[in-house]
Amino acid sequence: MDFGRLIGRVLAAAAEFPDPFRDRHAGCLLRAEHSQGGFGGRTEQVDAYYTAFGLAGFALLGRLSEPIVHRAMDALFTPVAPANQPNRLGGPPDLRSLTLAELVGLVACGFFGQGITYAYQYASVPLDFAGPAGQDPFSRWGLSAQQVVQEFLGLVRRPDSGYAKHPSSPTSSTYATFLGGLVQQWVDLPLEEPDKTAQMLLARQRDDGGFAEWPSVRQSGVNPTAAAVGWYSLAHRMPPNVRDRAAAYLASMQTPEGGFRAHGRLPIPDLLSTFTALVALELLDAAEAVDRQAARQFILRLELPTGGFRAGDWDTAADVEYTFYGLAGLALLADAAGR
Repeated sequence: MDFGRLIGRVLAAAAEFPDPFRDRHAGCLLRAEHSQGGFGGRTEQVDAYYTAFGLAGFALLGRLSEPIVHRAMDALFTPVAPANQPNRLGGPPDLRSLTLAELVGLVACGFFGQGITYAYQYASVPLDFAGPAGQDPFSRWGLSAQQVVQEFLGLVRRPDSGYAKHPSSPTSSTYATFLGGLVQQWVDLPLEEPDKTAQMLLARQRDDGGFAEWPSVRQSGVNPTAAAVGWYSLAHRMPPNVRDRAAAYLASMQTPEGGFRAHGRLPIPDLLSTFTALVALELLDAAEAVDRQAARQFILRLELPTGGFRAGDWDTAADVEYTFYGLAGLALLADAAGR
């Protein structure tokens, strides 16, 4: 399965969420919104990464309103101040201070500001579900999203044709390489040297079928495996032996509780690993290799009565990132609800 069809299926399933469920989780997201607009993690600082999760959560719930979008855009895309203004502020951030994940979040938020997302480009879902259409927020800086992405990726591209997480990071990351491919597709840039990238990632597949995050790491993990699967899917370069071995590895990471653990040395599952494993298994056409009903029950166990989702059984609070994983995970597993 490709990303477009997968996202279309998630959006269609989310459209069937009952109203009390929508109200509960939309309320949680509203409480998490910062006073000046946008979202953060479990700190007071607004950033693009968490704002993208917050807006996407509202979109899944069908509750993405014009005021929420406008507040987020004003918080993230501060216009360039006039040249004659003392102590002028505003304008684009210093790209060298960003991580690739933050850059991807900024581009995603920019799409929400225009009323479009990757999902709506590739799935048959009404555009107004994503919120109000508007001007490209990057134009406030006299730039386009494509220009910003191209410049930033030049800072994090490494000789092995992968991408690092931050301009100062010397080594490419499996996760960052997936993010680089994803954001290139979003802004209509071609993948750079995809055959070389495919070989770099192949060298990170370990004996158990999973992938490592770094070339020097021998331990495979669910999240880097999902990232590698995601990149191969984007590039349409999935070798059959990679598919079969990665699917078997991911299936082996499901625990008796129904969730997935991050790697083989951890005994307990978490919501992030569960979500990424389920997405990767869908992309590998191997979703039925795991107990989907048990996975659904695990996600439901992490739902808080007041709305939002926790990271795992040890966690006590919700945040916007894990709330998105919970919502999207339940939509992904909607077919397992009646089993």
